[in-house]
Amino acid sequence: MQSFLNSLENIENSANADTKSEDIVSEFTALITDAAKSCQPVYRKKCKRKKKIMHIKKCFDKLCWSLKKVILQCAKQVVNHPHCSILRGKLFTLKKKFKELAKFKTKQKKTQKEIIQNQTRTKIKPLMSQTNGLRILKN
Repeated sequence: MQSFLNSLENIENSANADTKSEDIVSEFTALITDAAKSCQPVYRKKCKRKKKIMHIKKCFDKLCWSLKKVILQCAKQVVNHPHCSILRGKLFTLKKKFKELAKFKTKQKKTQKEIIQNQTRTKIKPLMSQTNGLRILKN
């Protein structure tokens, strides 16, 4: 660094100002690149705990999402106005509707699953009777 400052002072006294200025510029760029290389890059700290994986239920459809969105908006209003009993009542009625809807959707999904299982069982029984109860070995 000191040599760089000395070269700046000596440039006025020298006859070859053009070549000296090019040398000074190259020294300055070398100085800047060395400083940049010596600096450690700033890294964002990584979170040590794992992210929670959300398992979305198959029965959670568009209607459930829209009702959940309305509940969250109402909850934000309740946070802003905690003493308003009308908003609190609305929030709890929406939560109750959501819970009923979720139960209905899960029951509906279970009944659909049972219907599919019954259909597959009825298809398998004739196949078993055709084989006369013998096991078919796979090669």
